Amino acid sequence: MCTIEQSKRILILAPTIALDNWVNEFERWLSPDLQNIVGHAVNFNDPGLVNISLSRRMIFLDRWFVHGGILLMSYDQFRCLLKPTQIPLELEKLEKYLLNPGPSVLIADEGHRIKNSQAVITTLVNRINTPARVCLTGYPLQNNLAEYYHILDFASPGLFGSPNSFKNTYQKVIESTYADSSKSQLYMAKHALYQLHLLSSSCIHRKDASILKAELPPKVEYVINCKLLEVQHSLYIRMLEELRIASLNPLIGLILLRAICNHPFVFFKMSNNRKLPVQRKLTIPNGTISEDKTENTVGDVTGDATGNNNDNNTDPTEESSELLDDQIEAFDPNEIAEVESWKNTKALQWVTDAFKPLIDTWEMSSKMRIIMDIVKYASEIGDKVLIVSHSLLCLDYIGETLNTMGYKTLRIDGTTPQPVRQPCIDQFNDDPNEQTMLISARAGSIGVNIVGANRVILCDYDWNPCHEEQSIGRVYRYGQLKRVYIYRLVTNGTIEERLLNQGIHKRGISSRVIDNKRMTPQLEQDMKKYYSEPQKSYDPLKSDLGFDVDDPVMKKVIEGLRDCIANIRLGDSLTEPGFDNSPEVSKSDITKIKLEVYRIRSVHLRDVIRKYGR
Repeated sequence: MCTIEQSKRILILAPTIALDNWVNEFERWLSPDLQNIVGHAVNFNDPGLVNISLSRRMIFLDRWFVHGGILLMSYDQFRCLLKPTQIPLELEKLEKYLLNPGPSVLIADEGHRIKNSQAVITTLVNRINTPARVCLTGYPLQNNLAEYYHILDFASPGLFGSPNSFKNTYQKVIESTYADSSKSQLYMAKHALYQLHLLSSSCIHRKDASILKAELPPKVEYVINCKLLEVQHSLYIRMLEELRIASLNPLIGLILLRAICNHPFVFFKMSNNRKLPVQRKLTIPNGTISEDKTENTVGDVTGDATGNNNDNNTDPTEESSELLDDQIEAFDPNEIAEVESWKNTKALQWVTDAFKPLIDTWEMSSKMRIIMDIVKYASEIGDKVLIVSHSLLCLDYIGETLNTMGYKTLRIDGTTPQPVRQPCIDQFNDDPNEQTMLISARAGSIGVNIVGANRVILCDYDWNPCHEEQSIGRVYRYGQLKRVYIYRLVTNGTIEERLLNQGIHKRGISSRVIDNKRMTPQLEQDMKKYYSEPQKSYDPLKSDLGFDVDDPVMKKVIEGLRDCIANIRLGDSLTEPGFDNSPEVSKSDITKIKLEVYRIRSVHLRDVIRKYGR
């Protein structure tokens, strides 16, 4: 295999928002001696190159192809350059420069972007004819093992067999194992895990978030189970009845029930105005207002209502939407448009009647009460708060409420233009008068540094637990100087609790497959109770939670809002090592597995040498 030192052409693919950071890091760390070896770093997404004709940009590509160097390019740019609609002569040259023979070394930053086999970008990067390829990602396994396979297959093509072979040998066996599975199922899963971990160890170098603990201030997570207040409970039960009658896309069910958990009037706006597109004015840090933008409709369903993963592993947004690859994970669902897609237009007529006697107040939701108290007590001690939600309508409501109460807020969501985001973040980090920032769990949690905040409120949940972890990573990262507090708000007994359990199950699979760590499996029945009825009343919150609350903000919230909280536990319980009651793999089977892995690697090495002659 060629190394970086020996290569001439290095291609780095990354999300647009990360390219400037790559340039900065090269300027900081690339010594003159190393620059003589690898060449200069050129950002092909630089405005000076993007705004000129393709024929002129081809000159830069030709120079890179002949003389070498480091070429930085976004996934979008890469895909657009290789569109079949290009002029045939130019397309032929582009395929030569970028695909075959292409770069000597290929680096895919945020490599989980190629997890979807149906995506155009996945097909294109797999056509790049180089054996020297590196995939960088902190989230190689998010929803299911099929995604993990495509990342592994990119890094080491052919080593893990065909998709169907991988599915039958590893995916089905591992993903279908729960705490209440039979001993034979548990044994088969451990057998498959052992073989997969042994096989993948040759192409994976893994460092998890635990390395931050030695270099950053401590991080404390609280999982706060919020009670449904009376109006919320009534709406939730009525909505469950409607969902049981209708044959409904699980995404719509999640959106509607989650809206009730956030606040009744978030649900009302979503259902009552379902024929109107969402319009939002974009506030730029200097106070000027840009033109309105209409959000695109994007969904993110990687599992069905029973908690099972879709066999085809396709993101419904990937091919049907005109969004670019960089936007797929960074764009927010248009909740109103999703609800409008529910063809039974009479199904929500009852909502208007239900809200006629109600007066809108933020105190109608336990979550809103807790959020307002956290912001209040945090601002009193000079701490900044980052508020994260999957719902733009929820962010609207929180922002309006905070502004009414006199708190300054900044906001980043999918409608915020890229040139505006970094100045907005810089203002929040540097200005002590900025107290809160609202971000959407998709757009605001990718590739940004918001260490000015040291408290994060996760308002709600989605199918993919990676969004929450990425949101936490905006604050708990290098540059953070304060102790970090995370508040996970989960409405007790609702679909949010089921999604939390589903996320724990997915993280458990990820820990066992990637990090070879044991976590207690979840019960299978807990993965399927999406539409169960929540309790109407709860016992008072226990005075003894089983742990010491050393957060002054959390202490005050508990003192003032015991009637809103069903339970509190530490977030370590979501990722802590657990009890594994599955039988150990026998010595004879271990020997067989090692021999099989040796055989697979030998065949793969032979194929690589035959293909590349190295």
